[in-house]
Amino acid sequence: EQKLRSPNKVPINRALPTRSSDPEVEDEEEEEESPDVAEVIRMHKEKQAKLADQMLHMTKNLKQVSIAARDIITQDNKALSDIQDTVEKNSSKLTRETAKLEKYNKSS
Repeated sequence: EQKLRSPNKVPINRALPTRSSDPEVEDEEEEEESPDVAEVIRMHKEKQAKLADQMLHMTKNLKQVSIAARDIITQDNKALSDIQDTVEKNSSKLTRETAKLEKYNKSS
């Protein structure tokens, strides 16, 4: 935090990092930080593992849904094909019967 006397003046109090120049104190500070860093790394690895498991589960679900959709579409296409064949046969029969009726109407 800095406190200024006026906008153009030099700061009165300036917060500076407080690190010791003594190597033994620095080692103690690093040892104190190491468990925290290790804990953060462990937590991140756990999160990554959970996310990887979730992605794998979601991928398996997507595959199952895709296979089910493919099967349904295949069945629907077969049903449409069968219906189209039936419509063509019925159309042919109607054409023949219409011709017979016209012939019958002309003769009567």
